[in-house]
Amino acid sequence: MFLNNIMTKPILFFLLLSQMLISATTVKAQEPDCNKLGAWVWYVEQTGFTHETLADTLSSLGLKRIYVKVADGIMDTIWWHTIVDEALIETYHSHEMEVYGWSYNYPGSEFGQAQALYKAAQTGYDGYVVDVEHQFDGDSANLYNLFNAFAFYKNLALEHNLVDTAFKLGITTWGNPIDHWFRIDVVDPFVDAYFPQTYVEIWGNSYLNNITFWVDSTYNEYRAIGATKPIHQICATERDVITAAQINEFIAASGAKSSLWRVPGGGTPLSIWNTWNEVNWHMNFCDTIVGTHTNEMAHGVARPNPFSNYFQLDVPSGSSHIMILDITGRVICNERNYDDGDLIDGRNWRPGVYICRWVEENRLVTVKVIKQ
Repeated sequence: MFLNNIMTKPILFFLLLSQMLISATTVKAQEPDCNKLGAWVWYVEQTGFTHETLADTLSSLGLKRIYVKVADGIMDTIWWHTIVDEALIETYHSHEMEVYGWSYNYPGSEFGQAQALYKAAQTGYDGYVVDVEHQFDGDSANLYNLFNAFAFYKNLALEHNLVDTAFKLGITTWGNPIDHWFRIDVVDPFVDAYFPQTYVEIWGNSYLNNITFWVDSTYNEYRAIGATKPIHQICATERDVITAAQINEFIAASGAKSSLWRVPGGGTPLSIWNTWNEVNWHMNFCDTIVGTHTNEMAHGVARPNPFSNYFQLDVPSGSSHIMILDITGRVICNERNYDDGDLIDGRNWRPGVYICRWVEENRLVTVKVIKQ
């Protein structure tokens, strides 16, 4: 986690949107975890907080999950006392926040490292994320061995009734795994979720200026090389460059379990708190609007639909950032300043289904249009 991602590439293969492409006019998912936005903490002592005061601060902003470091290599309950700190768990739970443990891991001594998950389960953690980076680039054998060991201890914790099926095993690694020859397909059978380090702030201005595109690029890259589990991306804020508006765009593109790296302090500017205070932590992921025809709903309208050459989208007054994808997930239009009623030229598009999406009143609006 503390090692910077190198720059990613625009590898767009396909985007799985089937869960949103249904024929209802308005869908309210109303899932209990429709907003689980979170933040990562490395050494709480370096942040100027205790876990009690940090829980107060984060919950007051609206965060629902905290990722706490509990190990680095082989488990050490003295150096990383967080792994056995039941009071820590109770503190965040009392603030209605979930607590995930995370560890940085290395090749070799797989079971000595993986037993940290079992210990975290005993303590009461709600999930566990394994951080693996350059040490595993191109190393499928050690990657397999490590996650096989972590999956063993997760299953053991289930058998011993320390956790239930809500306890998730995740992996965090590069936002651009192909560049690192990182075998996502090797990991996929063992994990429940991915947490890619899509660090657009670190990658540079060209990435910050097109955040939705790069979030989608990471998503597509993971899917293309074998990821079948949910993907919840991490946004870096450690350089105090990214703005609250850009973080909001990242969260809207990534989804309800996005998170920020990391709680300010210990070498990162405390002024980052000013940005976090302006982030919309209450973004509504429960009420996702899906529309198809003009007579079905007041929002999320494309007209005419179906269309032959041109069509228009009804978006909020003023300009909106819209993205249009074909059914394979290829981005064919990425317009940052679309105004309500502007004509979209689809003359050169092939006949078929296209997906338009934008954020409106903190909701992700998705509209399916058909080219005749």
